[in-house]
Amino acid sequence: MPPWSSALLVIVICVAFLYSELRRRLEYRPLVGFEPRSDSVSVVPSSSAVASSAVVVSSSAVASSSAIPSSSTISSSAVISSSAVISSSAVASSSAPPPTPTSILENGGFEGDPSLWSPRIQISQLTYNFQSTEARRGSYGGSITYRRNALSSQSWFNHRITVEPNTRYLMSGWVKASMNNPGCAAYLYVGSADSQTVIQIVTSKASPTITTQWSQLSGYWTSAEVTDLTFNVRLTCTLSVGVSRTYFFDDLEFTPAPE
Repeated sequence: MPPWSSALLVIVICVAFLYSELRRRLEYRPLVGFEPRSDSVSVVPSSSAVASSAVVVSSSAVASSSAIPSSSTISSSAVISSSAVISSSAVASSSAPPPTPTSILENGGFEGDPSLWSPRIQISQLTYNFQSTEARRGSYGGSITYRRNALSSQSWFNHRITVEPNTRYLMSGWVKASMNNPGCAAYLYVGSADSQTVIQIVTSKASPTITTQWSQLSGYWTSAEVTDLTFNVRLTCTLSVGVSRTYFFDDLEFTPAPE
């Protein structure tokens, strides 16, 4: 064997070894520019987890939303219904005033038939007028005029009434005069049906308190068993005045008293 053959063999073996080593390294060397991420393996699990949680959230949200509108609708309608009932009942009770009692006098304001009032003392020194134009309200009032130098005397007129037995009533009226302190006191009282008996003086106003301005008289009276009576307006004079003077009356009322 020539000496150069062994050297050639060594060279061939070395080349073969290098070639096999080069191939091995080329097969396992990563591509240039590609660097695998450390979390690349968790990409798919993460997306699936997100999708799963999204599904869970979505389903729970759907369940929650379907429950909430139903309960809130029932609750709100119930609240609205109950509050509406409470509100309407409260408004009804607070806004309903008690009915105003009606006077049993048919012509207490002197706007109607004047014959419903009857004068009880008729002398030449007195003039009764049940449609005087000196009215507190409306067009007419009632009046009694004393002539100049009229002697001290009483005058009155009345209105027939029918009352309920054992009932409390409010008697009221308004009075003024053509002069201050005209000399006569004014009375409102309940009398018998023939007006000859005073059953009870309900209210009065002394002469010094009667002026040219309207002022009210009022008082309470409770009926008994007798129901046919009279509502009376009376003037009792203690002074003889040297001038003519007139007393005006209006808005006379006789009503059941509020409880």
